[in-house]
Amino acid sequence: ESTYYSPATIQRVTIPSINGEAFDPEAVYAVVTNNFCAAGGDTYYAFKAASAQFDTGIVMDEAVMEYLAQFAVPEPTFSRESGTYDEDLRIAILADEDEIIYYTLDGSDPATNGLVYTDTIPFEGEGHYLLKAVAQNSVNFFSDAVEAEYVIEYPVPEAPKVSLPSGVYVGQQSLSVEVPEDYTVYYTLDGTQPTTRSFRYERPITLPVPGQYVVTLVAVSDHGKIGESVQLAYLVVDAIP
Repeated sequence: ESTYYSPATIQRVTIPSINGEAFDPEAVYAVVTNNFCAAGGDTYYAFKAASAQFDTGIVMDEAVMEYLAQFAVPEPTFSRESGTYDEDLRIAILADEDEIIYYTLDGSDPATNGLVYTDTIPFEGEGHYLLKAVAQNSVNFFSDAVEAEYVIEYPVPEAPKVSLPSGVYVGQQSLSVEVPEDYTVYYTLDGTQPTTRSFRYERPITLPVPGQYVVTLVAVSDHGKIGESVQLAYLVVDAIP
């Protein structure tokens, strides 16, 4: 029993050109179809009456998958994962060579509102950053959008470490301070809170005799992050009675 459904009207497909050249009704053309239609299925009797037929050896489902593969654009990837970082970042976006990458930093859709990616993207300064990106292939299909969130929080410097504890000392004293790389230490000798306008520690601090000193020190990072201060009291005398 036939399952063919006969439509009330038929709209024929016209072929004005083949591979960019005008269709020639007198020429011989090859038509590629599946074996069901080639055998006259669904009333394609003209295919069955063709002067020659041969099997390409290409399995239909593989051909369809290969065709559809051009629409499946791999998502781009980021050089750093989402997360919280204690330093400035430069993020690279990676995709296939023949693809164009578009990105946004404002949360909008990169496929419609994106900038063309040409170089690593800098994220500088404390804050929250949202990066979105898509890849576009050579036939103008887009990948799904991917996104990453980056939070930059500079570390708070620890209180400076001083070589001499508070106390009473005989004779002139010298204080050494351990200063980590990328940090600067500022200090005062009168107990006031130091600022970046106070004495800058560059060499051991001399405490002359006699004297009473309240040394307050604070470390400041290159990013301007001010840490906790440390305060020490010294009484420096000529001799203990």
